[in-house]
Amino acid sequence: NPSQTVTGTFQAIGTADSSGNYANEVWVKAPGAAVNSYSWPTSGVSVPQYDISSQAGGTTLKVNVQIAGGGHVIKSWQVE
Repeated sequence: NPSQTVTGTFQAIGTADSSGNYANEVWVKAPGAAVNSYSWPTSGVSVPQYDISSQAGGTTLKVNVQIAGGGHVIKSWQVE
């Protein structure tokens, strides 16, 4: 009914396949309602990038890797 408050609870599971920050936000539209309701980001999930270092002989390789599409992407690298 108009002016009646409705409260709902739900649980969702998501799979992120790329590094980045993902907000926990929801759009809700009730049947017949003219206006959508938006939750705003209430929390989030962060999928990090990784710094990898490897040494052999007198050489060090440093790599920054980002998860992407179920694999990885080298974002930057440096040989010392």
